[in-house]
Amino acid sequence: MDLTGDGLKDMLTGQYNPGVITMWENTGSGFKPGVPVKQYDDKYCKRGGIQSLPFTDTRSNDYWNFSSAGFGDFNGDGLIDLFVGGSGGLRVSLNVGTKNKPEFGKRTPLLDIDGNMLTIYELSKKQIKQFLSYGFPCPAGDFKSYIQPVDWDQDGILDLFVTSSYSKKGQNPVEFFRGVMTDKGLRFEKRKALFEAENGQKVFPGSCPFVTVVDYNMDGVMDLLWGLSIPTQMGYEVSDRLAWGWVAELGIEMAGKDPGRYVTYETADEKHKKDRKMYEDMAKKYSNIKIDEKYTRDLTEEEKKELTQRHRGYVYVQYGKKNKNKAIAKTGIKAKDFVLPEYYKISSKDLGGEKSGPVAYKVNLKGDVKSFFTLSVIFDMQEGWYLYADTKANRDKGNIITRVSFEGIPEGIKTFGEMEFPQLKIKDGAEVYMGKGLTYKQSFKTGWKVKPGKYIFNVKIYYQTCDKSGCLPPVEKVVDIPVEIKNRM
Repeated sequence: MDLTGDGLKDMLTGQYNPGVITMWENTGSGFKPGVPVKQYDDKYCKRGGIQSLPFTDTRSNDYWNFSSAGFGDFNGDGLIDLFVGGSGGLRVSLNVGTKNKPEFGKRTPLLDIDGNMLTIYELSKKQIKQFLSYGFPCPAGDFKSYIQPVDWDQDGILDLFVTSSYSKKGQNPVEFFRGVMTDKGLRFEKRKALFEAENGQKVFPGSCPFVTVVDYNMDGVMDLLWGLSIPTQMGYEVSDRLAWGWVAELGIEMAGKDPGRYVTYETADEKHKKDRKMYEDMAKKYSNIKIDEKYTRDLTEEEKKELTQRHRGYVYVQYGKKNKNKAIAKTGIKAKDFVLPEYYKISSKDLGGEKSGPVAYKVNLKGDVKSFFTLSVIFDMQEGWYLYADTKANRDKGNIITRVSFEGIPEGIKTFGEMEFPQLKIKDGAEVYMGKGLTYKQSFKTGWKVKPGKYIFNVKIYYQTCDKSGCLPPVEKVVDIPVEIKNRM
């Protein structure tokens, strides 16, 4: 799209987190560096959002997270508006700037005729309840949504193509929402799958499909250009089990989190050194896998292949055929007012206390606080979520590691011994913390010169919570803990 009025096609892109929309100006010989486009209340976008607020609040992480962007004229004013998927569901942000200098207003939900938010996957009551135990469900049912506005049936009214993570049974590779004109503006009919297979099987291999409508072969008929993420092994070997299985059921990481990046296993004696060399050579040959120093047994043939698992992008085209039938636009339809579910009208603090997504933590003080005491930070994780441990392998991979530190310690009070860490677990080759009661513990001793009285310790906590689908933004907290040193006499 020409955003600068010079006759050249410029680009607008979205961003996973923190949700910046970037413009790339075409110079004719390349593109200038990307420049963020002004958005409504984007001061919260730039600093990252708050997990305990619903998507309707611009301070919320869900408002900004996973901003996959599409562009089209929503209200017929001749300006390019922003259509956005992600944690806040399927929404539109009107262009409140100009054609050549876009600026986007508040993101508001895209609606059907009955006033409901558009969904691509229906969450069960049980799933909604689970989400509400630590935050809010995604209004669209899947936060990895990609949206493309296009007049697919060529009736003069904008329609929507929406794809998802395509990771579990019941999901379709693309949902079609036909646009209709109502007394309340552009609304959409209930979704229809553009492609379906029998018995809930997969239509396309892989996951995270992305579709673009374009006249690829320039014959005057629109075609579908697909991008698909397909798990492979041993280089580019496509396994039917991986490609045609649902990622959620296979238990492997989603695209963007390569499942075979590195693996940890141990060996009991010297005879495995030869095998270790073989695995390292194989890893280097196929995918630069980093293998830890610990081994206990020989890997099975299947495990050897799993070392080389990668999500790889494949591109396909489906050529369109001209339809002799002409679609008739639906106009003048009466639509109902927007209905927002009640649970989006409150914060997660009202739903169960101070939490940061699917993790809760507390700081405990134990000891006589005369000569010796301990401070503990205890994490409780929701099932399926984890924290990355502070290991060399995680740091090398670029994972955001969990850190706990104690600051503001007054003179005369010193740490005693090494900090104790939670027990590690292995998750897809990465060393993580999972479960409840995950405890960091540090002991302190008090010197004779420390005067009795109340002291404030600053406990600094930094972590990122992840599951097999993705990661939430990093959280940094400083908890002030009053420690009253008593008289030893």
